[in-house]
Amino acid sequence: MTKLFALLPVVALAGCLSIPTSEVARSCNQISILYTAFLAVSVGGDIPASVQRNACTLYNAAQVICRDPASLNNDQALVRLAEVYAAIRLEMRKH
Repeated sequence: MTKLFALLPVVALAGCLSIPTSEVARSCNQISILYTAFLAVSVGGDIPASVQRNACTLYNAAQVICRDPASLNNDQALVRLAEVYAAIRLEMRKH
């Protein structure tokens, strides 16, 4: 799960290099894994509905990018996906 954060320094150098599309696919996969883990934890009923809704909204936002990665350049997509990943992690840490 921390692999996406390892990409952040690369994203910071976006003006200097081109990030392969496969990195966007990997990021999408990591978000899917994280969200699946979140769902597994939320089945226990200890996570409030508002937190579940927030995580679902964030996941759906990532899926827009993952379904059509060409809608953004690779650098923009990775930045947005990193933001979603971090936000879902924060939602998970609330409980």
